[in-house]
Amino acid sequence: MNNSVILTLSGGLDSATVLALAAKQQKEINVITVNYGQKNWEKELQNVKKLCEFYNVKELKIIDNTWLGEMGGSAITDENILLKSIDDDKIYVPFRNTLILSACVAWAETIDCNLIYTGSIDGNSEDICPDNTPKYYKLFNDLVREATKKNIKIIAPLLDFNKKEVLTIAVELGVPLEHTWSCVTSNLYPCGKCFSCSDRKNAFDSLGMNDPNYKVDKVKKYESK
Repeated sequence: MNNSVILTLSGGLDSATVLALAAKQQKEINVITVNYGQKNWEKELQNVKKLCEFYNVKELKIIDNTWLGEMGGSAITDENILLKSIDDDKIYVPFRNTLILSACVAWAETIDCNLIYTGSIDGNSEDICPDNTPKYYKLFNDLVREATKKNIKIIAPLLDFNKKEVLTIAVELGVPLEHTWSCVTSNLYPCGKCFSCSDRKNAFDSLGMNDPNYKVDKVKKYESK
């Protein structure tokens, strides 16, 4: 077993914090980021590259899964679907996490890496995404053991933490917050409407911090109708 880890990175606060944890553990870090047709892809990729440079990542693989977005069904990928509230379950992208992790497992086998980190949080309270629970990760790890020739394990280090707790850890680890992005609908300014925007803003507010991404004159306040 070597000291390498493969990490899924979206450029968001959660995966950036896991990246910082891996760096603190002095892991040899390899990163996968995936274009699945998400509306904020340009911003995600921009931040992923900056974070990889900041943390001296060994290798970055950019995977093209745009076909997933073309299937529609999610407000994250489909321009014709607009979020109706911060609780709208259309932020779920069908089978996305499993596809991303499958790419990580395939790469892990080829480079003899035994460990995969992913940035899932709120696993015990997330009802919208079925691929973000302790049960899901247990079953996926069971499948990996059955379907591969290597002893590979997938870990979500922050699965039991909420956004406020993740932000606290990020600050302690010195994560460059200006290079993280949470809004799932925009590449320019946070929309202020999606669950990710609301969750992030609440976390920053609860800690009495200013979000480097949040510009009062650019973000529309969310109001349910």
